[in-house]
Amino acid sequence: MMTLLELSDVSDQPKIKTDLPLCQVGHRVQLHFCLRRKKAGRFEVLEVRGQFRVMAAGLDAANLPQRQVLSVESAGVTPSWRAVKKGVEWKRVLPPAKAPRTTLK
Repeated sequence: MMTLLELSDVSDQPKIKTDLPLCQVGHRVQLHFCLRRKKAGRFEVLEVRGQFRVMAAGLDAANLPQRQVLSVESAGVTPSWRAVKKGVEWKRVLPPAKAPRTTLK
């Protein structure tokens, strides 16, 4: 099910869209992902790893398809934004174009 995760114990409380099964308050979720942002001219990275506990759960039925909204809190060490000296510009690389096959006669 489409899920909107809110990291409640991280500064600025980032929200992430992901797919998770239906969760209830108290469930534990194992998360592993990395977020990047540019704030005040500096590049920052948030590395999220470990177990998180669901503190609040709800369903957003206003939009279709339905999605659940979860507020999670770290069960271990709270992740925090850290500065990166030289930020890498992430550019989307397009795959090579496919040309139609030519037939020989």
